[in-house]
This record gives sequence, structure tokens and C-alpha cells, in this order.
Amino acid sequence: MLENLNLNTYVAPAVLSTSLLFGRPIVIGKSMLFRKEDLDRLGRYEAFVNLLAEDQLMGVGIRSLGKRVRTSPRAIENINISWSMEQFFNRHVRWGMIRRSLSPALYSLEIFSHPVALACAYAAFSGQPDALTVCGLVALYKIALDWVVGQAMQSDLRHRHYLLIPLKDLFLATCWAIPFFKRHVVWRGNHLKVGRNTALTAAPGSVA
Repeated sequence: MLENLNLNTYVAPAVLSTSLLFGRPIVIGKSMLFRKEDLDRLGRYEAFVNLLAEDQLMGVGIRSLGKRVRTSPRAIENINISWSMEQFFNRHVRWGMIRRSLSPALYSLEIFSHPVALACAYAAFSGQPDALTVCGLVALYKIALDWVVGQAMQSDLRHRHYLLIPLKDLFLATCWAIPFFKRHVVWRGNHLKVGRNTALTAAPGSVA
């Protein structure tokens, strides 16, 4: 449920807003359309095989050819049923490492997209008597805002599911912080080190 909430209320809006506000289209490997001859000019798939952000960097490559990269506004149904918390955690730490590697400045600003975490930090460290009230109001605001976004996405989420938004945001704020200190990922049993521009190299414990 946390993954479904995140896709509908955070990922989809972030993909569209990043393209509109910053002129940086987000290219997602699950659904990309390009001409074979353009990929051939970039070195085919072999040129991207050792990159964690191979899809995004394909998009960068396409732009380097003088072509435009556009994000389709059409929503595509995505169903998550049996995700574990570990899968949820690993996916978003991995995605965070990609974003931090490609754009450290923009990634640092992402903390402001987690207002519940910021409010909780204020409540924990400010010592102000109104701190818990502020934290509660921010949580209610975020639930309401994400509910509006979910309705715009025509999501199948039920109203009660949005009560999990504060928990989801706290969890994702933790995922956001980890890439500042972590440089390794586990991908399908392989332990990999993430280098410059998300280049991957084998790490100790890697599975062939």
C-alpha cells in the first residue's frame, strides 16, 4: 500500500513537475519509445549496460543528438500487491542513489517534499510548546493534499489508505537521507558499487 500511495501521490507528480519546472524530463525504462537508429548512434544497449540509471542516461543521450525528450501525461495502470517493506525500502534507496548521483543539488532540495518529516524534526528539536500541534496540522495538510492528487490520478486507493501518508513520508525521508552515506546497492542478488554517473562495478559479495 505504501508503494501504491507513493506512485500515485509522489512519483507521478514529481515526474511531471520536474519536466515542466526544470526542463529535465524523467525517462523511465518501463515505457520508452525511441528509434532504433538513434540507439545505434549512442552505442546500442551495450553502452548503458553497466549504468544504474541506464534509462535516464539514454534520454540524456537522445537529447545530445539534438532530439527532444517528452514525458507522456497519460497515466498507465500499475498494480502492486505483494511488496514487502524490504523491497519498498531497497527500491527507494536505489532510486535515491540514482537521483543524487545525477543531480546532487536538486536531490538535496527533495527534503522539502517531505514536510511531515520536517515537522517531526521541528517537534523533536525545537522545544516549542506548539511543536506537536504544528506536526499534526502538517500531517493533516499532507493527507488532504495527497488525497487531491490521488483523485486527479483517478487512483483506486480508498479514502482510509491516505491515513498512511504520514508514515509513508517519514519512511521515504529516511530513504532520502541514506544515499548521502551509502554507495552500494543490491540488485537481484548482486552487490554493486555505484560510481560517477551511476556507473556500476562489482563489490565484495557479488553473485555471478
